[in-house]
Amino acid sequence: MILLVSCQSETYGKKAPKDLVSRDTMVMVLKELSLIESHIQDTYVHVGVFKDVMIRSGENILKKYNLSPERFEQTMDYYGTRQELLKGVYVQVLDSLNRDASKLPEETFRIPDTSKMSFPPGFPGRP
Repeated sequence: MILLVSCQSETYGKKAPKDLVSRDTMVMVLKELSLIESHIQDTYVHVGVFKDVMIRSGENILKKYNLSPERFEQTMDYYGTRQELLKGVYVQVLDSLNRDASKLPEETFRIPDTSKMSFPPGFPGRP
């Protein structure tokens, strides 16, 4: 029981870091990270390449917003202990992505014909 209370107070009682990233900045950063991750997943088949490109791209996005990885992680940890705040951030990210998507031409959303694409042997769904 004491261990449970101790862990709970550490998790839920986590104080905001001194340099907490603002909610608006978090929304912009998470939106860009979501977009770049989606693009990278569509572009690269192999997870090893995907991982390396995603790390470099994430670092570039953080630099764009003048954020260190540590500051970003501390802020995510803080929001992670406050689920309603984090949920609100992600709702804003999704709303922003939806607004942007509604401005795109309809042809953007067509599903590509993968029947003529070449995939490496053993790729899921391929012989």
